[in-house]
Amino acid sequence: MDDTRPTPIPDDIVSDICEDSLLTAPSTWPKYEDRDGETWWLTDYTHDGDHVMLPAPGDTPMMLRRDAEHLHGPLTTTQPTG
Repeated sequence: MDDTRPTPIPDDIVSDICEDSLLTAPSTWPKYEDRDGETWWLTDYTHDGDHVMLPAPGDTPMMLRRDAEHLHGPLTTTQPTG
């Protein structure tokens, strides 16, 4: 993998996450912020051994948590997770 390119997320997972997002699933997913204060949701979906993150910025693609942290800095929780 190129250090600047995230692992591709399969289209079927992207489609499922988009569908869930329309049904308000993000409100039940843990919410995180990157170093720039942008919001990311930890989805219930996994790929390649890692969770898929849904970013709030519309021009940022969904990516694995490890890729999001590599490219956007550490993700810190913004709400209690338990």
